[in-house]
Amino acid sequence: MQVIVDQLARREGAGGWSQLLPARMDAALVAAVVKGKLGALALSMVSHRLAVLAKWHRLKSCDNPCETPAIVRREKLLRGPAAQALNAWLVATMASSGPVFRR
Repeated sequence: MQVIVDQLARREGAGGWSQLLPARMDAALVAAVVKGKLGALALSMVSHRLAVLAKWHRLKSCDNPCETPAIVRREKLLRGPAAQALNAWLVATMASSGPVFRR
């Protein structure tokens, strides 16, 4: 799962986008036709890949790594400083241009 999450687009200080996946591994995924091109993936693509991974584990009756407590989405509403920090992150990261959201 970490390989999937490491492909998520992250904002760089210079206004560009990057990912945590090493360039060599990124190139290997493209060569294996797992990815269509080099570079970071949009949030929607990463979410889709995690959903497919979870579905495969359910179909095979295997323990699902997507359902571990560290991964499961928070259902409790955020309030106070935590909500403010999340909103600030969303404003800084979810740009109308770039690979985070493609419309």
